[in-house]
Amino acid sequence: VTYTITPYLDGCSGVSTQVSVQVNPLPTLSIVGSSSICIGSSTTLSASGTGTSYSWTGILNGNTSSITVSPVTNTTYTVTSILNSCSKTESINVIVNPKPQVLTINEGCTLVEQVTNDVPYSVLNNSGSTYSWKLPVGASIATNSGSSVTVNYSSTALSGDVKVVETNSYGCKGDTAKLSVTVLPSGKVSIS
Repeated sequence: VTYTITPYLDGCSGVSTQVSVQVNPLPTLSIVGSSSICIGSSTTLSASGTGTSYSWTGILNGNTSSITVSPVTNTTYTVTSILNSCSKTESINVIVNPKPQVLTINEGCTLVEQVTNDVPYSVLNNSGSTYSWKLPVGASIATNSGSSVTVNYSSTALSGDVKVVETNSYGCKGDTAKLSVTVLPSGKVSIS
C-alpha cells in the first residue's frame, strides 16, 4: 500500500512524499492433539501452519512446534506462531479425566475342582463402565453381565488368576484386579 504525505504550513503545501507500506499476512495456525486424556497419561500437541517459528507459553524449551504434556488437572496450552514479524495465537484446553477406582473381586471361590461349572465372580458395577475379564487356562466364561461373570472350569483347567479391568465412561482403564484361584483335580476338594 502506498501513502502520499503532503506537509502544510500556513496554508501552503510542501513537497509531497510517498511512503510504501508492505502489509504482511498473519500466519495460519492450528493445533493438533488430544484434548481429553486420562490421569497419568500424556498427549502430544503439534502446532502447524505458515509460521516460521513457534513458542508455547509457560513450557520449558517451548520454542518448538510440538510439545508432549502430562497435566494432572484441566490445563490450557497456548502457542504463538510468527511470520514476517506478524504473530497469531491459538489455544487448546486439555481435559484430564479420572481413572476408575481400584476394584476388588467381591464374590468368587478361590478353591475349585476341575469340571466345576457356574462359579460366580463379581466386582462393583459402576454406571457407564465396561469390564474385561481374563481367566486361568482351561476356564471359560459361561455368563457375562459386565461386572459379574460365571465361570466353567474344564477337566484341564489350571490354577491361576481371575483378572478384571474396568474402563470407565471416559475411556480410562483402571488397574487390574485379580483373585488367585487354586484348581484341583476333580474329587480332591473336601468340605469339613
